[in-house]
Amino acid sequence: MKPAFPVSSETRHARAVFASKILRSLFLGAAVAGGIFTTHWAQADDSFSRGGGNRSESIFVGDIGDPNDTNDDTIKQVDLRTGAVRVFASSTFGGELNGVMGIIFNDASLIASIQNFSIDPTASGDVIKLNGRTGMFEQYLVNPKSRNVPYAPQGIVFGGGTRDWHYGYQPDHYYVANVIKSGQTCTKVDEGDVREYSESGAFVRTLDRVGFAAGFYPRGVVFGPDGMLYVAARGCPAVAPTDPLSLLAYILRFNPYTHKLDKVIATNASVQSQGLKFGFHRPEGLVFDDKGYLWVTSFRDTTSSADPLDKNNVDRILKFDVRSGKVVDSLPLSDFDKPRASAQALIFGPEGKLYIPISGSAAETTGELRRCDTRTKKCDVVVPVGGGLVDPWFAVFRNSDPATLSYERR
Repeated sequence: MKPAFPVSSETRHARAVFASKILRSLFLGAAVAGGIFTTHWAQADDSFSRGGGNRSESIFVGDIGDPNDTNDDTIKQVDLRTGAVRVFASSTFGGELNGVMGIIFNDASLIASIQNFSIDPTASGDVIKLNGRTGMFEQYLVNPKSRNVPYAPQGIVFGGGTRDWHYGYQPDHYYVANVIKSGQTCTKVDEGDVREYSESGAFVRTLDRVGFAAGFYPRGVVFGPDGMLYVAARGCPAVAPTDPLSLLAYILRFNPYTHKLDKVIATNASVQSQGLKFGFHRPEGLVFDDKGYLWVTSFRDTTSSADPLDKNNVDRILKFDVRSGKVVDSLPLSDFDKPRASAQALIFGPEGKLYIPISGSAAETTGELRRCDTRTKKCDVVVPVGGGLVDPWFAVFRNSDPATLSYERR
């Protein structure tokens, strides 16, 4: 069995693939304030998503599926008007979707990073290309047998190109958060990286993080309105969720033109220094809104030192001003005395609404797809529990830009 680290309740699906040695779970498992810098029945909403027609639009969601069946992973298509859920892609369409993580549309293709939960502890992940209209497997973008394949890929974006005279010409590339290289130790050799691949899938480089002394375990990536690459990283996933190390969190900014770390934007410590006791823990999904603010997933404090009476200790989405590194608002995902609701990913969609798939272990909330107004903090449920999503993670629209993940009105 390809084992994994001890996990908290939000990683319900990973229990099916845990053993004792190597990570293969969800911990393995995206000018500010002025503006922002994309099944066989998929054709039905194409005209709407590109500005024509009058059919309801769809969102596409990676679903880990049944925790007892590693072949149950799919990418599902959800009708926003009715909440109807259908399978858009699965392993029966060719290729493997075992451990589907980050997904983006790039031109006519759907690109997916795959972790490959496996009984083989040496198995790497891969990146695949699916037909964006039919969901059928087309090819490996990064083959699992290639030398520089990511071991545990999660978030993925495509961008970073420039014709700036200062840097010279650079084409758009894929950037993949590889949360860990191998093993389950907290040593430098096992730390993750952000890998850069050409449009054809050829390995280009790993981004340089010299100057960042802490352990580096990246999960989400997204390009910002300033053209820089923002990365969400957690602490070492080899520790139990009750260990204080599990509370570590970082937002880092990389320059895609120099290929180096530019700045650490925020940490758990910096958030708590604002007097925000709820802190910032184990981030993954991150997206910019149309005002240039960064919204990032954050788990509640699950350590033994957490105050059991702290009503603010809930899973939430944090809103950052990346200029100052300060939290300027947050969106709690549940009330203190209600069933837990945790999220690994999020995406902005039509009318500026924030779409949040709920994963985890709470039977009352896991499998929901929420649509939230970030101004009023009111959310409605597009897909209820039992409505067709089992353990949903990364989500994307056809109109989501493959670099910024912002919703493009076409």
